[in-house]
Amino acid sequence: MDSLRESLSYFPYFCHQWEERSFSYKGHPFPVCARCTGVYFGQITFIISIIWSWHFSISYWIFLIMLIPMGMDWCIQEFFKIESNNYKRFLTGLFGGYGFYGIGNKIANTWYAYLKLLIVYIKFNISE
Repeated sequence: MDSLRESLSYFPYFCHQWEERSFSYKGHPFPVCARCTGVYFGQITFIISIIWSWHFSISYWIFLIMLIPMGMDWCIQEFFKIESNNYKRFLTGLFGGYGFYGIGNKIANTWYAYLKLLIVYIKFNISE
């Protein structure tokens, strides 16, 4: 785990990697902080839900609302200097990661639909 942490330390914008804000296992801190761990789990959960079609038809607004707790937790810590705990960071990151991928998926699906319409339009206008 420590070698992974060292290799990720070359990417300072990847995650701040503060040990006090990271989960640890057998005395070894995770290579990313608790919030980033939650974000990654949220993204993986979204991908699994897409594969198994669990996402149903969630609107943009729900995905945007899922980002709010993560932003609020960060703002409270950054501007009001009120410390959060790793479990809250993980949970808000989980919602944020799911919401972020949900918004990206909605945008990609919308662009894909418009691209298909454009291709059909071009195809039928060229053949005339």
